[in-house]
Amino acid sequence: IPADCVPAGDLQVREIRGGRYAIVHHVGPYAELEHPYRWLYGSWLAQSGEEPDNAPTVEEYLNDARMVPPTELRTEIWLPIR
Repeated sequence: IPADCVPAGDLQVREIRGGRYAIVHHVGPYAELEHPYRWLYGSWLAQSGEEPDNAPTVEEYLNDARMVPPTELRTEIWLPIR
């Protein structure tokens, strides 16, 4: 990690492992992220025959909440699968 990228305070650097992920794309406010999570874990996972891997789920924020209205926020949820 370059010296100018070392986190300060409560921030930590974590590595996202490689492998397979199920990815769902959400458009809308962050307050509504529970809906794609419910679908991903409650519906898709049960019907897919896949199993979640023992790694954290990742959220990738694809645009800037300071630049677009909440209805246009785009977020990917990455669920690690075996």
